[in-house]
Amino acid sequence: MEVRSNPHPNKFILFCNPRTGSSLFGSLLSTHPKIYWAKERFKAGFWKGYKKWLWPIARYFPALFLEIFAARHNPLIYGCKLLPYQVVDVGSALRQLHARGWLILYLRRQNMFQLTLSYLVSTEQKHWRTYQDSARPSTKQLTINPAIFLAELERQTHFLNLQNTIARTFPHLDFVYENDLVDAARWPETAGKVFDALGLERLIPTTSIVKTWEKPYPEFVLNYCELVQAVRSSPLAQYASAED
Repeated sequence: MEVRSNPHPNKFILFCNPRTGSSLFGSLLSTHPKIYWAKERFKAGFWKGYKKWLWPIARYFPALFLEIFAARHNPLIYGCKLLPYQVVDVGSALRQLHARGWLILYLRRQNMFQLTLSYLVSTEQKHWRTYQDSARPSTKQLTINPAIFLAELERQTHFLNLQNTIARTFPHLDFVYENDLVDAARWPETAGKVFDALGLERLIPTTSIVKTWEKPYPEFVLNYCELVQAVRSSPLAQYASAED
């Protein structure tokens, strides 16, 4: 769906699921000196201390709280990401934000096999992202139960279908991890589309985030081929592509 919001919004939301490249995308956008990237404001860990009492209210009225957060960073353009399960009614929240002049960015990942594997491996390894100036985590060899993998793949595809349905109800800019973020040569154009929509001059985006794992999954997921075969033999066979 094409964007038909205000010509130059001064606030934006990145609507996405985990393991879709959202941290990388946000990091690229934060290269611009006129953008304040707030990461996740509806992650439970953000609501500590006195804020924990506001957490249940914020989940019901996210648009109101996001307006308050954004106002604190004027005149910078405020942006953060929002995951579908972080608030009570994400579709309603996004439609309200669009009506208030927010630019909505929708980021998804096409290869659901790789997304599911990334989610389970990161959860098992307790490591979600890697930076250039930090030591790469040691990757321990692991085996993933095929039944658990299939259940998670089904859950992730459900979320994707739900997100696609929701995204059709409001104008947004559409991004796909494999097309827009995997290849660093695409980053200037990917970020440039957002800069254009926000009325900002284009610049070359940079990031300190690097690929999470130095080794490819088949080298440390011991039953990688078994997982591929399990998907191929299941009702989810359409998602059996294991290519990056």
